[in-house]
Amino acid sequence: MSTQILKQHYSRTVPNPAQASMLPNCHPPPASTSLTNSSLPSQCLTSTILIPLVTWLYLFFLTLTLFLTPLLARRTSAPLLTKPPSSGSPGTLDSGPTSQPRHRNTLRALWILHVLLLVAQLAMISLELARLVAADIGVALLPFSYVGILLAGAIRWRSRGAQRKAREGGKDGRVDWRALGWVGVGWWVLLGVLYAVGAAVEARAKVGDGKGGREMYPSDDQVTDRATIAGVAVVLAVLEGVGSVLGG
Repeated sequence: MSTQILKQHYSRTVPNPAQASMLPNCHPPPASTSLTNSSLPSQCLTSTILIPLVTWLYLFFLTLTLFLTPLLARRTSAPLLTKPPSSGSPGTLDSGPTSQPRHRNTLRALWILHVLLLVAQLAMISLELARLVAADIGVALLPFSYVGILLAGAIRWRSRGAQRKAREGGKDGRVDWRALGWVGVGWWVLLGVLYAVGAAVEARAKVGDGKGGREMYPSDDQVTDRATIAGVAVVLAVLEGVGSVLGG
């Protein structure tokens, strides 16, 4: 009778392997590590709540900006993107015949770098997800980051076209693309911070368990992957801000 009770208790306390594989890095740290007393969040919390929450916040503030833009435009009774002062006028950057071509070339170079880094970011996140699956650790809600990355890239592309049209004398009074760009800056910064936190958590866990108990995806490799994703996100935040300031 006591044996049956112990079996029932064990079956309730030990998670099903199929269910456990859905959660990333949920193996508890050994008692010898100081991670349990650390102020850093766990990998489960980072991967299942914090990183997806940043994407949800990004979607929320994008929607809020799109909703408030027509109201602000109606109050000011002026287009949000207008033609800049004519070339050569006092107080403008277009003071010479070669200023505009150089400005366009700079914006084009920044856009090409932006696209390359977007592709690199997608590749790095895909690499991490593939290695988590191969190590049978689980990916939780990490794939939701694809939504934010692709949406940020699409908005940057559309913003570039709208602001180029504005420089040529067109108008776009319905969407404040620069405001959306600054929302994107916040998204990239928060994403980079959380991936850096994830790398720090994994680095601290490695102190106690050597290789993290995962031969297919050692802790050192995941620290490198997450640190790279964090660094690329910060650079993309800078490029997003520069593009919003320069108008392209």
